[in-house]
Amino acid sequence: MSTLQYIDDLFDKILKVGIIVITITVIAAMTLQICGRYFLTLPFYGLDEFTGHTAVWFYMLGAAYSASRSDHIKADMLEVFRVPLKAQYVISLIASIVSIVMSGFMVAWSYSYVMWSISKHEVTPSLHIPTVYFQSAVLVGAVLLFVYFIKELINRIKHRQPFVDDEYESQVSNPDV
Repeated sequence: MSTLQYIDDLFDKILKVGIIVITITVIAAMTLQICGRYFLTLPFYGLDEFTGHTAVWFYMLGAAYSASRSDHIKADMLEVFRVPLKAQYVISLIASIVSIVMSGFMVAWSYSYVMWSISKHEVTPSLHIPTVYFQSAVLVGAVLLFVYFIKELINRIKHRQPFVDDEYESQVSNPDV
C-alpha cells in the first residue's frame, strides 16, 4: 500500500468516526431537548442552538465523505441521452475542474469568514460558545472537498474514463440499461 493510499484510508476512517460521533451527539441532544420540553416541561436553553451549529459539522463532513467516494450528488443526464463515452469523459473533466474552482472559492471565502470571526470574538447567544468552533466546519469541509475533487480529476485523467467508480463498469458491461 502506498503512502498516499494509507493517508487516504486514514482520512476515510477519521471522517467516518467523526460523522458517527456527531450523529450520535445531535440525536442525543435532540432527544434530550424533546424529552425536556414535552415530558418534563423543562426547556434546556441553548440546546437547540448547540444542535443546529453541530449539524453544520455533520453536513460538511458528510459532503466531504461523499466526495471522497465520488458519491456526491450529480445529474447524469448524459447517460439518459446516450452521449458517447468520449464526450462524457470530456464533460466529466470539465465538471471536475468546475468543482475544483468552486470549492477553491469556498476555501478562500470560509478562511476569510473564520479569520473575521476570530477577530470579532463572536460567541453564541445562549451558551456563549465561540462561533469559530462551528464556522470552522465550513472551512474544514471546503478544504476536504477541494482535495477530494482534485483526487477525482486525477483519477479520471489516469483512467481516461468519465467515471472512476462502479458506475463506469456497469455502463460498459450493460450499455442497454
